[in-house]
Amino acid sequence: MTDRPAIMRHLVLMAGEANMAGFKTDDASLRDAFRGSGQSQIWAETGWAPLKAGAGYQPSGFGPELGFANTWEHESPLPLSVVKVARANTRLAQHWFPDGTPGRLLLRLIAQARVALSTGLVQLGGLIWLQGETDAADEARAAEYGTVFPAMMDYLRSALRAPGLPVVIGHLPQDGPARPHGDLIRAGSETLSGPSAVFDYGDLPLRRDGVHVMPRGLFGLGERAAQSLIALDAPAPAPEAQLWTQEDVALTHAERINRRHARLGFFAKNLAPLPHCTITTPDWTTRAGDGHAPGNGFPRNFGSHLFAGVADKQFGFCLLNSLGRLWALDQMPKDTTLVYLAKKQRMFENYAHLRTILRELGITNPMRVSVSGGEWFESLTTAPELFGESRGGRGDPRFYDWIDSRWPTEAPISDDGNVYVSRAALNPRLGRFACECDLEHLLELAGYRIFHPERHSLTEQAKVFQGARKLIFAEGSALHLYGLVRRPGQKVATILRRMDPPKIMTDQMGDRDPQDVHILNCLDQILWRMEVADNTAIGVLDFDLLREELIARGFLSDQDVWEVPSEARLNASIREGMEQDEKLGSLEERNAFIASGRAR
Repeated sequence: MTDRPAIMRHLVLMAGEANMAGFKTDDASLRDAFRGSGQSQIWAETGWAPLKAGAGYQPSGFGPELGFANTWEHESPLPLSVVKVARANTRLAQHWFPDGTPGRLLLRLIAQARVALSTGLVQLGGLIWLQGETDAADEARAAEYGTVFPAMMDYLRSALRAPGLPVVIGHLPQDGPARPHGDLIRAGSETLSGPSAVFDYGDLPLRRDGVHVMPRGLFGLGERAAQSLIALDAPAPAPEAQLWTQEDVALTHAERINRRHARLGFFAKNLAPLPHCTITTPDWTTRAGDGHAPGNGFPRNFGSHLFAGVADKQFGFCLLNSLGRLWALDQMPKDTTLVYLAKKQRMFENYAHLRTILRELGITNPMRVSVSGGEWFESLTTAPELFGESRGGRGDPRFYDWIDSRWPTEAPISDDGNVYVSRAALNPRLGRFACECDLEHLLELAGYRIFHPERHSLTEQAKVFQGARKLIFAEGSALHLYGLVRRPGQKVATILRRMDPPKIMTDQMGDRDPQDVHILNCLDQILWRMEVADNTAIGVLDFDLLREELIARGFLSDQDVWEVPSEARLNASIREGMEQDEKLGSLEERNAFIASGRAR
């Protein structure tokens, strides 16, 4: 029987300079209260180690992580994992993010986080940032903090595919001879978009320089960081469901900052930015920037409009980023036009998935997609985004009420209604499991209905998902639809086809009902195609381990028929849809192939 944990571990990144690096000592010199409990773990270069003094990043000391773990273990139900990278006397724009590119320290943090996530059953939960003491001594460096720090956080979030990654920032007092420009550091860090929080620790015991925390203060520093992250990760107070309607609204030209970031915003006539217009997705974020009118010669759109979010060609992306503001339509004229924004590179997309989703939600309003800005709107309404990627995949109860009114529950949950949601009918060039047809056969023998969602309308999919008692999903975008319509009392498992499940997926799965949500990592290996696309890998399952997991979690009985595919069957399934001379390899081999410039 497998001893894999039943729930995900919470991965917290810790980074910064001296106060994050900590104090040199060993475990024996600490009081019992300051030692690690053994329940938490820290990444130690090549694997996990119990979190205690002398483990992980600093083999001869400890930092705030001990106090953090102590508080976390008492106040959070999730087991804690930590990845820490810190170095004293480092400058943000020199050592972490020089010239708008990742420095060695940031690259190390990203690399270790990725490897830690690949170990399975670890979800990314936040970053603790303690840096700025050195920059605060120089006015020029402190003044640029507000530009460099948000750009670096955008890069980090994008690199880890965590656009909603919570960031907790610790600050010393704003004044002091050793850091005369601390006020600029604080103001710069507070420009960060997305979920973030700031806490102070200047009242803790400091050395004579007024900058470095004494050893007995590090425990309290970690406690405050943990309390801030726990509070930040708690469900946010529901925003007022207030609509903002303005006349003569300007959509400014999109100003490209880098591949993932742009200045773009809606502005009132007085050039004040309209609320509820920020975009936060894995590959695109926006900030309004300075207000400026596009000029009278630019197109003018007449009638009522609602800013509805982001348009994209991908089904899962649309479910997460295109629906969270649509609840406002119930309070607007029936002929209101939906206004979506899209990256310029995708301006010729037909947005077929988005149009299908809107149609099946019963929304027949006209839709327009803007890719570059430079437009006027006679009347434009903005509304709080009550669901979506910007909220970590979570939704406000009022949004779920709206979704339920569009896809109402029509029948009670069937006690014998078990469903396996498969990817086997998709194009074999897409990401998949090897031998998934064999898995379908085994689950069908165990009483599961085999369901291929792409063969059904969204309304039909919602009905099937709502009526099942037990559901097993092959990891895919159908999970995002299920998360919208999940009902209390259902038991759901996701079989991973990637080593590091997206945090947004696991969070959304448990949002409507956190009970009986199971993430199964039963991968024996992942085979990568030698191409740039990262959604075409083939996951090879350990069928014996999968059986153990499904029995242990109550999805199968030990009496159910089970058979492991033969090696010949496995090899044939792996080659399905491949060209005769096409090769597969490890992630490292695929990345090296891409770096060589030979990838498609």
